[in-house]
Amino acid sequence: MSEMRSMRSSGPDSGKKRKFGVFFKVILPPTLEDNQMGFPPKFVRKYGHELSDSASLTLPDGQVWHLGVTKRKKEIVLDKLWPKFVKHYSITDGHFLVFEYKGMSCFDVNIYDTTCCEIQYPGCDGDIHNEEHRGQEKPSHRNTRRNKGECIMAIKPTKLASASQQSRRAIEKAEKYEAQNPSFMVLLSKYGKYQIYVPTKFAEKYLSGVGDRDKIQIYGSNGGEWQLQFSRREGKYRAYFMNVGRSEFTWENDLGIGDVLVFEVVNGEDAALKMTIFHADENKFG
Repeated sequence: MSEMRSMRSSGPDSGKKRKFGVFFKVILPPTLEDNQMGFPPKFVRKYGHELSDSASLTLPDGQVWHLGVTKRKKEIVLDKLWPKFVKHYSITDGHFLVFEYKGMSCFDVNIYDTTCCEIQYPGCDGDIHNEEHRGQEKPSHRNTRRNKGECIMAIKPTKLASASQQSRRAIEKAEKYEAQNPSFMVLLSKYGKYQIYVPTKFAEKYLSGVGDRDKIQIYGSNGGEWQLQFSRREGKYRAYFMNVGRSEFTWENDLGIGDVLVFEVVNGEDAALKMTIFHADENKFG
C-alpha cells in the first residue's frame, strides 16, 4: 500500500492537529447497483453531524471531486455524482477505497484494485466530474495514522484478490463492526486455520509484553474462552502469529476458509484479545 499524503491546503487548519477517522470501503455489487456508497455507522455517529450536503474527495491524481451527501435516519451516503466517480476511476466489484477524513466534509481518498495494488490514476480531466468544481492540485504527502479504536485490515493482497463473494460479504460486515478498542482483521486461508497472522504494528504496540510461546487469552463473542500460543519471528523480517493447530479453538468456532476474524484489545489485560467471527457461510452460527 502506498504512502498516504499529508493534509491538503483546502482542508482545515493543520495547526490544530486534530485527529480524524480513517476507514476503508470494500466495493461490492450493491454499492455499484444502488449508485451510492454508505459511510460506516461508527463514522456516521462520530462525524456525521459535521458533514454538509457535499463532500470533497481529493485523489492522488490531484483531482477534487465534490459528491452529493444524503442523510437519512441512521445512515449517510454519497450519491450525487458517485456513478461518474466510479466510472472515471473504473471502480468495480472487489476494489476498495481508503478514506482519511480531514474535517469540514473533506476526505483524502486512495483507490486499490482487486490485486490490492493502488490503481494507475487517469490524467486530470476536470470535465468528467462536477462541472461546478474544476480539479484542484494537492500537496504530495499524507500519513496513515489511525485513531485509537479503529481496525487494521491485515489481509494480504493475494488473499483479497482471490476471496470469494461470500468472503467479501463477510469482510463488509466486519468493517461495520464497531470495536471499542484497537483491533485487527484477518481473513482465514488454508494455512490461516492453523496459524493466525498478527500485524507487526499491532503486535509491537499492544502485545509487546507477550514473549515467544507465551499464551494469549482469547474471549469469544459467544462466551467461549481459549488460549493460543503466541509466536515471534525476530530478525530483518519480523512476524507475529497465534498458533491454532488442530485445536478445540478451530472446531468449537466452526472456522473455515474464507471466514473473517476481528481481534480486539481487552482493557486491563496485557495478553488477552476479544474475538468476533464473521462466517463466509451465513448458515453458520456466530
